[in-house]
Amino acid sequence: MSLAIVTPPAFEPEDIEIAKAWLRVDHATEDALLESLLKAATRHIEGLTGRVLIDTTYELTLQCFPSRIVLPKSPVRSVGPIAYVDMAEQDQAFANYRLVNEGDGQTAIIPELGAAWPHPAPGSEVVVTFTAGMSTVSIDDLPDQLKASVLIVTADLYEQRQSGVYGSGSFARIPTGVAELIQPFRRVVV
Repeated sequence: MSLAIVTPPAFEPEDIEIAKAWLRVDHATEDALLESLLKAATRHIEGLTGRVLIDTTYELTLQCFPSRIVLPKSPVRSVGPIAYVDMAEQDQAFANYRLVNEGDGQTAIIPELGAAWPHPAPGSEVVVTFTAGMSTVSIDDLPDQLKASVLIVTADLYEQRQSGVYGSGSFARIPTGVAELIQPFRRVVV
């Protein structure tokens, strides 16, 4: 199984000017750094909550049709036809499926009642294209707690960049207040 971003978010949950005001930065010399930190903070909050903040389109590639296809990102906004290569080596799109809520915001795909998964050619892949996210057009659609969490993590990354606390791309700690702010939005993955 592999997951790739097909269409990245059109915007981040907070913009550079709001981040600069939050940090009390009044110059433009570190704008590129702040934009990078905003993206890193957003991905971190998404990882902690298990939810995609801004609509992103993904391509999930599988080696076969499992009994159910559990989508690894939430909340799911849309799913396209499932692409595969049939036994005659022809490209096909399977659309005879339904979405089921697996609980806590997780979505799975199963065949419609009375339908079955098709049989792809040996060695071919099954490709599911889907869009997940909490907001489609504006940061105003996001809950204030999540926007504040992104700013707090951004500020922490900006102020602690020499401390070595955040090593190898993983966060060793969560800044004060973030866990409480995101708690209502956390998705439990079992």
